[in-house]
Amino acid sequence: MPIDELLSSCATAQRLFQQELAARLQEPVMEKIYHMPQTSLQDFREVCNWVNQIVGTFSLAIKCPKTGHKAVLRPHSMETGPRFVFSYYDPNKQSYIATMHTRVLPHLELTTRDEMQQSPPKRSR
Repeated sequence: MPIDELLSSCATAQRLFQQELAARLQEPVMEKIYHMPQTSLQDFREVCNWVNQIVGTFSLAIKCPKTGHKAVLRPHSMETGPRFVFSYYDPNKQSYIATMHTRVLPHLELTTRDEMQQSPPKRSR
């Protein structure tokens, strides 16, 4: 088999595997999230860290319920209490763009990560 055909075949297999992985993890991930405490900013941080670790480990993404962008979940402190923030990385602006703030986490849709999506540069603290 020529290398171009092999690469195309492997890319298709990988995409199908990622789609199946997202579908299989969807409900167990939501079940775990719904049982995690979600009252303090620290609780929100733990939920966000856990979700982002899962999607990162399996090269998946979260689909923003408002925009459909492939996003990460971040905690945010507000005067009225903590919020979950859906953010996507805009390579043109080289920064994250917040698309949705919410106190109650909606049902998350796991999806595949685009091959073209670049990881953002690490922020120095």
